[in-house]
Amino acid sequence: MEPLTGGEVGDLTALFAEPAATRLTGPDRATLVDEGLPLASGDVTATTATATLTALADQAGTVVLVAAGLALEVEAEVEGGTLVVRRGGELVLAPTSEGWRIAGYDMAVQRDGPGLDPATTTTAEVTP
Repeated sequence: MEPLTGGEVGDLTALFAEPAATRLTGPDRATLVDEGLPLASGDVTATTATATLTALADQAGTVVLVAAGLALEVEAEVEGGTLVVRRGGELVLAPTSEGWRIAGYDMAVQRDGPGLDPATTTTAEVTP
């Protein structure tokens, strides 16, 4: 939640395989990162943070895909009240020549609170 404290998200493309990496810098960025939100005037608190990993192995027992189910809810005091960001969905990780990368995702985010006009909900999906 760097943007809530005045930081920047930075370049995340090295974590993603194509075509997911390209979509991260384009139409899906608003679903995957939080930029342009009001700055927190106090602590940023994760009220929910869960991840469930499910591995898919071939007949030899080699893991070939991992699905990561994610749920994250963050609250931050901002000017005028409390900002709440809820993000959930699934990332699909796959081995590449550079190591494990995010090959696909199905994510949704909902943002509620002051400084948002109106409250926003966005979704994005890329299948490997």
